[in-house]
Amino acid sequence: MNTKVPALEKGLKIIEFMLTASEPITMSQIAERLGYKVSEVQRTVTYLSAEQYLIRNGAGSYMPGPKIYQFADQNRETILINRAEGPMRAYAEKTAASVHLSVLVEEMLHVIFEIESKEIVRISIRPGLYEAVSTASGRLLLAYAQSPILAATERQKIMEQGYAFKDIDCVQGVYALAVPICTQSGSCIAALASPYVLPRGAKEAFRQELVEPLKRAANDIASLL
Repeated sequence: MNTKVPALEKGLKIIEFMLTASEPITMSQIAERLGYKVSEVQRTVTYLSAEQYLIRNGAGSYMPGPKIYQFADQNRETILINRAEGPMRAYAEKTAASVHLSVLVEEMLHVIFEIESKEIVRISIRPGLYEAVSTASGRLLLAYAQSPILAATERQKIMEQGYAFKDIDCVQGVYALAVPICTQSGSCIAALASPYVLPRGAKEAFRQELVEPLKRAANDIASLL
């Protein structure tokens, strides 16, 4: 049975194409690049423009509109969470530590998913928006984004060691370790972080034994994207 919906398929193709556009694109160019006649895309492009998925400039060319980025971000986060859940659960079970997934939104850190440890005493980071510079995940993502918010020496150190480590500002004795999730091209798209309370008798705050399992979990997630 043919389950394709031609109008929907065409609309999604146009959205995907426009997300890759680096300059305004005419309707003729959209049709040509996607293998359609202008008459076959005209109605869909007009609808997408009316709904603000596309913006038509004064010269009659089209650019991505505000809704197209909302659509892309929501879809990206859903895919990321679906791919990350398995490796994150495996990490939490192996290390008895909580773990959360975050992305950078301008200068804010958006925690989008969390797996809690099953230990009696555990740290939970609630999904939501946080000031990026005040968190291990945020500083890691800012470093990979080459943000001038961080000093060049700190950016270089984080990228060389492949992780960021920081105390959690609002509580004494609680820390977080964060590692990057990178695409095959090397682009960092998210951070995987593990918060923890220092165990009794610990001589230092940094828990080296969490680094490799957290990096493996991040690599497992990246391989599924």
